[in-house]
Amino acid sequence: MAFHFRFEQLMKYRKHQMEREEYEHGRILKQVKDLERKYAEIEQQKSLCEELLNEKQVQGIQAHEYLLLVENIQGLEHKLLEVKNQLSKALKELELQREKLLEAKKKVETLETLKSYEFENYKSEERKKERKFIDDLVVMQTSGNSYEI
Repeated sequence: MAFHFRFEQLMKYRKHQMEREEYEHGRILKQVKDLERKYAEIEQQKSLCEELLNEKQVQGIQAHEYLLLVENIQGLEHKLLEVKNQLSKALKELELQREKLLEAKKKVETLETLKSYEFENYKSEERKKERKFIDDLVVMQTSGNSYEI
């Protein structure tokens, strides 16, 4: 008789669930990386604008140009704040998803451990049956030979 794990369907379901959690974790991680990249780009733009403003101030700058650069810097600061908030939310979501993923992995590992334990028991029982069969066979042959003598 072949080994059959009684919770095979449940294990397939849990593995599928774990794969979905892995996919979701990857999606959120990509979102975090994209936001970090966006934050760095905006920060770089802001830095360039501040350098330009400093250079123009040293050389002499007209009022409307000054206001445009300051407005641009403020707009970039506002974008930085927005992206920072989005990043903070995404990091919290990533942490929650990581916890879900770990929980799903634990459930799969528990079932895999149980399957391994049951398989070892199955192999042990099969060896016992095999030994009993061989013992019975030897007893039958031995008892058969003693009648012939």
